[in-house]
Amino acid sequence: MAGGRHGKLYAHAKLRRLRRERGLNQVEMARALGISTSYANQIEQGQRPLTVPVLLRLEEVFGVGAEYFSVADEARLTTDLRAALADEASGIESPPPEEIAEAVRDHPDLARALVALHRRYRDAAEQAAVLAGHGSGSPPRPRASRTTRYGTSSTRTTTTSRPSTPPPNGPPRPSP
Repeated sequence: MAGGRHGKLYAHAKLRRLRRERGLNQVEMARALGISTSYANQIEQGQRPLTVPVLLRLEEVFGVGAEYFSVADEARLTTDLRAALADEASGIESPPPEEIAEAVRDHPDLARALVALHRRYRDAAEQAAVLAGHGSGSPPRPRASRTTRYGTSSTRTTTTSRPSTPPPNGPPRPSP
């Protein structure tokens, strides 16, 4: 997460995103903040924490306060991503919590996209279950192959197909 190591604020992904949103390179951002390019690079690489003076300059120069670098949003996203990846439908063995937290910290947009896709999938599965007459409860769990860290298990995704029924007027007739 952005906090993490000994209460210091490591927010490299958020700083990088802010810089890119403003259309700046590291040299331009460092100059605007009054810090060395080397120091800016170390912060963006997660090698140095954001200090109070740098946070104050970020607020002054870019108009973003400490709340922009809040850990609370990351904690919520980490929880949501963990739940999405733990869902049997993901087809994978859930990664360790520290890997999920690292993914959220380093690639928050990707994590948000995965969570959004999972929500859309669950909504679609629930709607399909309702339309198929399974009621409004939880949709039946799909039987999917589970991918482990070392490959795919022998179970394959299966779908059950309904027997094909001819249209109400019978099968199509050949034209003369």
